[in-house]
Amino acid sequence: MMPRAKTKPVAAPGRRTLPPAARDLQQARLAVAQWLYWSRGLRPATLSSNLFGEPAWDLILDLYIREKSGARSSVTSACIGARAPHTTALRHISALAKAGWVSRIPDEADRRRLWLALTPQAIRKLDRHFDKLAKTVEFPLPPQTLG
Repeated sequence: MMPRAKTKPVAAPGRRTLPPAARDLQQARLAVAQWLYWSRGLRPATLSSNLFGEPAWDLILDLYIREKSGARSSVTSACIGARAPHTTALRHISALAKAGWVSRIPDEADRRRLWLALTPQAIRKLDRHFDKLAKTVEFPLPPQTLG
């Protein structure tokens, strides 16, 4: 097995990277997901095109960030997080549910509302994916998380 080459941190000018004390596993995973979601939002603005959308990936990232931050996600907020038209987002939610990535949970207080959550299997897969990324690259904090 070849030793892994050291990579330089990927950081935009003026962005802070995670301090070493904050590099515990959960924070690293959350930082990777936040950075990926934030950077995905830059594509339409910087490339002047909506041709590069990935509603399912945006949905998964948004749900992961919310869950790891201790927040719940309604279907409506997940549709907004998908950065796609509502009907497109609903189609992707259905496909992700059928594939075992998300589950719909009835709201006990309001039967009209459904909560969405990543399945335990999906979280395990995403954790492994983000672990690999976090070990390879130092991710800058997205602007909304900067103090």
